[in-house]
Amino acid sequence: MTTEDVDAGQERRRRRLFAAVVAVVLALLLIALIPWLIAGPKSTPKAEPTTGTPTGYRLLVSSLHIDAPMRGIQTTRGGVLDPPANPREVGYWTASAPPGASYGQTVVTGHTVHTGGGQMDHLATVKVGSQVEIVDQGFTVYYTVTKVFKLSKRDVDLRSPELFGQSSPTNRLVLITCGDWTGHGYLTNVFVWATPTRTVLAPATS
Repeated sequence: MTTEDVDAGQERRRRRLFAAVVAVVLALLLIALIPWLIAGPKSTPKAEPTTGTPTGYRLLVSSLHIDAPMRGIQTTRGGVLDPPANPREVGYWTASAPPGASYGQTVVTGHTVHTGGGQMDHLATVKVGSQVEIVDQGFTVYYTVTKVFKLSKRDVDLRSPELFGQSSPTNRLVLITCGDWTGHGYLTNVFVWATPTRTVLAPATS
C-alpha cells in the first residue's frame, strides 16, 4: 500500500465523519425549527365528535363569555398544535406546564371560527388587566392578562422557544388562536399572556 493509498483512505474517512456530523447538526436544526402553528378549523362548526383527552379543567374568561372544557392535546408530527375538533372546547398542551405550576408556560389553544361559534372567536379583543380562570375540582387558578398580540406564521416559527418553551422561572398562561381571516385561511395567530395572581383551594367536602 502506497502513501497515496493511505492518504486517500484517511481523506475518505474524514469526509464520511464530516457528513455524519453535518447530518446530526441538520437534524437538530430541523427539530429546533419545527413549525409551531395553530391549526385552524377545518369547516364551519357542526356537532363535532370530541377529541383529546379529558383533563378536568375548565377555562373561564368572563369578559369574553368563555366557559370551555379543556381537553389534553399534543403536537402533530409537523409540530402543529391542533385544538379539539369541537370549537366549543379548548386544548391544553399536555407537554406544557400544568395549571397551578410555579414555573414554565401553560399553553391553551382553541378554534376561532369565522362564521361564529368558536370559544376563542373574540380572543384578540380581550383587555389587559382582564381576569382569566382555570378551574379544577380541587382548586381555581386566577390569572391577569398582561399582553395581547398577533404574530405571522413565520414569526411564530422564529419565536417558538419564547412562545412555547418551558424554561421560564415563573409561570405564565398562554392562550392562542387563529386571527385575520382572509376568506380562505388565517394569516396570524393571536397570543394572550396572563400571569397567575392566586390559587384558591376548593372547600373540603365531608
